[in-house]
Amino acid sequence: MMLATTALVLLAACNDQSITAQSHAEAGTPAISVDPDALSFGPLSGGARESAVIHVRSVGDAALTVDSISFQDRVDGLTITTGDLPAVIPPGGELQAIVTFDAHVTQASATVVVHSDDDVRPTVDVPVSASADLAWLTIDPDPLDLGVVVPEETVRDAVELRNDGNIPLVIDTIVLLADQVQLVSSPALPLTIDPGEGVPVELAYTPVDRSEEQAQLWVSSNSWLGDTMGAVTGRGGWPGISGRICDPSGDGWVIDAVVSASIDLDHDGIIDWTTETRTDSTGRYTLPDVPPGTWVVQVEKGSYSASTTVTVPDGGGVYELPEETCLDPDSVRLAVVTGEYDHVEHIIETLGLDYDLWSGTTGLRQLIGNDTTLNAYDVIFLNCGDYSGIANDMDELGPHLARFVEAGGSVYASDWASLVVEATWPELIDFHGTDSDFEQTAVGAMTEILADVDDIVMAYAIGSDTAEITYDLDAWVVPLDTTDGVDVLMRGTAPTFGDPVVDAPLVVSVEPAGHIIYTTFHNEQQITDDMHAALSEMILSL
Repeated sequence: MMLATTALVLLAACNDQSITAQSHAEAGTPAISVDPDALSFGPLSGGARESAVIHVRSVGDAALTVDSISFQDRVDGLTITTGDLPAVIPPGGELQAIVTFDAHVTQASATVVVHSDDDVRPTVDVPVSASADLAWLTIDPDPLDLGVVVPEETVRDAVELRNDGNIPLVIDTIVLLADQVQLVSSPALPLTIDPGEGVPVELAYTPVDRSEEQAQLWVSSNSWLGDTMGAVTGRGGWPGISGRICDPSGDGWVIDAVVSASIDLDHDGIIDWTTETRTDSTGRYTLPDVPPGTWVVQVEKGSYSASTTVTVPDGGGVYELPEETCLDPDSVRLAVVTGEYDHVEHIIETLGLDYDLWSGTTGLRQLIGNDTTLNAYDVIFLNCGDYSGIANDMDELGPHLARFVEAGGSVYASDWASLVVEATWPELIDFHGTDSDFEQTAVGAMTEILADVDDIVMAYAIGSDTAEITYDLDAWVVPLDTTDGVDVLMRGTAPTFGDPVVDAPLVVSVEPAGHIIYTTFHNEQQITDDMHAALSEMILSL
């Protein structure tokens, strides 16, 4: 529908006032008259346009205020143009409103309502009717999706050429612009279609490979729209398989896992294609283009993986695996450094994973001080604890941890483990105060925060785009900002011993090669359901 533009005309009084409805003005009171009392357009030819003027006059002996002039309901094909309203019309003056009919519909009716400060007639209605004679070609459906079709097989479908106008539609040309779609049947031309009637045009699609088809059906007729194009789409391939991915415990579903299969269709030892997809918020997936045969399906989520052998039968649609596939707990080696204030290992256990425990800063020094020892693991978890005893050693130990991540390893660090993060990757996170002075960074006050979840995968894991986060102790480390390339997964206003920090990055993630996650909250007795879900997702994403 066209939107109205604005124009306002105030005219002097006319001697000739052909008014059908007029207020009887009393001395010193405003009064209104509206001319004409009804408007009628057409029948017009399709695509034509016609306008008419409604005159709103001030016929009292006091100025008339017109508050609004508008359609009672918005109607396709009709628009109204007025000036800036409210407007004041002096006695004897007038205001004009222009009603326009664009003939792209066969029928249109509406009511123009004029609101003013005439006490006797505060509203005046002007009925509007319009009609057009037009032929109107509709290609239905548009687009026509022929779906996924096995190469060298044929699928047939049809579109309807329908006349949605009110006069006969005459089609003189039908052309299909396509590579692998053919016209099976087409009516003799020229073809006349009466109003409300339609004729089918049948199409056949035989893909030769896994390519996509983007075809166009071009129809020339006397439709008021002119030449009409309809899209026809399709893709060569196989329906594929569907299934569900669970965590190693088998009790939870894995979000955003990568599911793939490499296909050697002719079994010549050369991969013809690899098909890939991701699991949704319920752990479900549909992997396209998996033909009949026996294939190995690979699953990856962070450092975790699984594989399953699937035999896809001939025929039918998408083959659904009878059982879910769980991430293999033996696919990763995890190391956990203990801390006084975080016990992420308890959540690791609920996920059905094993880990090696390293005791505090002594264990951390032994773990990351030797590349051979460190590289035996895929993920290192640094619980929140007192790392001051190792601060002076980080110039020596930090490069080991940095190389570990550069080689593809992953690190989880919570709260006071910021000391290790800052010493190893000083450019990633800007902490409160002077980053190198731990006491200036640990200024967070005990609180509960409704955090914004900015990461879509994390939001799926929690089931909301906000999360209830509890900090049951003072002196948690407050980040202020991050450098480019660091993703903020959650943010919120952090109360401190001084001024609060607005939009503090509460959980951040970066993947320079491996994966680093830093979180200001962790697994304590006060943990909320949202925190547990978030920490579980963090663990599985590393």
